[in-house]
Amino acid sequence: MFSPAKSVLPPDLESKRLQIAKTHNRLVLGLLTGLFASLFLLVAIAITIVPKGGARRQQIFLSVVVAIALLEGYGLFRIIKYDAELSRRLSFMCPHCYQPLYEPRGFINVTGRCPKCKKSVVS
Repeated sequence: MFSPAKSVLPPDLESKRLQIAKTHNRLVLGLLTGLFASLFLLVAIAITIVPKGGARRQQIFLSVVVAIALLEGYGLFRIIKYDAELSRRLSFMCPHCYQPLYEPRGFINVTGRCPKCKKSVVS
């Protein structure tokens, strides 16, 4: 079966990376749950409350979908900002460029390089 790649990071940096990743994943899961719940409620409300036919139903539906999309975009923006703040709090920063080392799709644990400046952070 599949085995995860062995981390090249020292244990203290790896534990910080995992702590940030777990928090990030919980926040994204909550955001996705909110997205699907709000879309489900939107469809339920559109079917039961808003009268059938006409442009009014489509306008309401489209307006709510746009509002949900904007809220989801803002939620993703805040999650990324929170990841950077958590990196600062845990001192998971690049010693060269002083930028947060955590990125959701980053492979710092495999490469040992900063995702921003590409310099090695492993001693």
